[in-house]
Amino acid sequence: MKKMLLGIIFLLSVGLFFIAPSKASADEIDDFLDKYNLSGVELDNFEAREQAVRQKRDIGLDESAIKKEYTDLIKKGELDNTITNSEFYEFVTYPEPKDPVVEHARKKRDIQRPQAGDILVTNSTSSSPIVGHAGIYLGDGTILSIDGPKKHPSTISLFQWMIARNSTKDTWTKVYRPKAAYKPAQSANWGNNNIRGKNFSYGITGAPTSLDPTYCSKIVFHSYWFANNGNGMIIPGRLVSPYALPNMFVDYGHADHVATYTWRNIA
Repeated sequence: MKKMLLGIIFLLSVGLFFIAPSKASADEIDDFLDKYNLSGVELDNFEAREQAVRQKRDIGLDESAIKKEYTDLIKKGELDNTITNSEFYEFVTYPEPKDPVVEHARKKRDIQRPQAGDILVTNSTSSSPIVGHAGIYLGDGTILSIDGPKKHPSTISLFQWMIARNSTKDTWTKVYRPKAAYKPAQSANWGNNNIRGKNFSYGITGAPTSLDPTYCSKIVFHSYWFANNGNGMIIPGRLVSPYALPNMFVDYGHADHVATYTWRNIA
């Protein structure tokens, strides 16, 4: 009987661990940065390679392939049928950001450490030809996003994000930090309270300010738009590309690129 009770207690403790993970510690964040954050010569070399290919992003797909995907998504109900093919083409071919990490963040671990409201933009994706993915850091070691069709808004840890999004060569995540005037912490809190765990469906449909359905970059946009009542911001088109997110802040300055994450052995 005693063994059985101990077994039940163990199972309950394990279950609670997976249901309610604790807030990431400073040591865990530092361990993450040691593993994946580029700095020094590694960062310089990474950015030099990017600047050598500054021309518009080539996603390796021709216009006919994008048009087919456009038609297929409309048939599935995952794309608003009022969106034109040219609007969709612009959405999936929006140039990836190649701005360098800002000077004041390059050698300062405290600045590079993720903060609530940070916007994570990656060139990894789970559905072609929609290239790019985005999430908002909630400040508790987790990132709020949505993974794609048949999914709902959810959170994953920084480590899970890297495994899922940046574990192959030439994939990266860039961290953008909006100016304090845009209330990053409050914006993360808005996303946590109004999007996290909600039964919103995935779909590139509806007005830019409608909550449901939603997609990754729309979640980030909403968190800031509603927390700030739209002040100082623009809606970057009817479709909000992940790569366009840093440019939606206009009146108080663009978001700062404060860190670049990738697998160090493939950087």
